[in-house]
Parts: sequence; structure tokens; C-alpha cells
Amino acid sequence: MKVGVLLEHEFRWGKFRFRQRRGAHLMNHVQRELPLYARLREDDRWTDALVVGTSLKADIRLLAEEPFSFNCIKKYFIDFRIDYSF
Repeated sequence: MKVGVLLEHEFRWGKFRFRQRRGAHLMNHVQRELPLYARLREDDRWTDALVVGTSLKADIRLLAEEPFSFNCIKKYFIDFRIDYSF
């Protein structure tokens, strides 16, 4: 069982959509060293039924010496998708 909190905001430019999510695992049965994560997602609507997109999930390690450095980000998961709705 996993329990967490998530904060998301979304930018829309016509058929293009970009989302940023920040979250924290409060309880996770799978032991992982980093409870904070970020997910970046972009979707591009080609037609009314076809959407192509990708997302990246990354764990965030807060370092005292470099709190806003790219060294504190560990890539975890990337995906590519094609969605068709009917």
C-alpha cells in the first residue's frame, strides 16, 4: 500500500499540454531511499481522438550543500504514449 500527497499544475497552449507534479510518499511498502518525487508530462493532441505524449518521473534528493542543483535529481522512470479515444 502506498500513501502520499501530490501537488500539480498544468499549462495549456492550444493542443499542447504541459504538467508538473510534485509529491511525497508518506507510506510506501516498497522501501526506497527518497520519499520526494517530481513528474513532468507533456501531451500533444494531434486530432480529437489521438494524443501523443511523454513523461519523466524523478526522485529528488535534497542536498544541504547544493539544494537547487541538478545533482539532487535521480531519473527513475520515462515513458512514451500514444492515446486513442473513441
